[in-house]
Amino acid sequence: MKSQGAPIEWLNLEPVVIEVSTSMLAQRAAHPNAGKLLIDFMLSREGQSLFKSFRRVTLRTDVEPDPPRLIKGFQRVVLRPENIGDAKAAFRAYRNILGLN
Repeated sequence: MKSQGAPIEWLNLEPVVIEVSTSMLAQRAAHPNAGKLLIDFMLSREGQSLFKSFRRVTLRTDVEPDPPRLIKGFQRVVLRPENIGDAKAAFRAYRNILGLN
């Protein structure tokens, strides 16, 4: 609404709570290589720029959100810190599947 001229301002309250969302590929996917390509695109700079155009905060540090003040200079806390170990395992599996290790 602000981009359309509404007299409002967004205020970030600290700490900024971040929810981790994952992308996964089914073990018996009908077209696993297409799934790998989709995930690779979603994580690429181009894919993250597309997410940015949907007004989403991206995970890449080289793709700033619109506007950049959404995350700049704020303390961030992951919403479910107990799941971080699972996210790291999923990231390792993704790298193994694509042969990036």
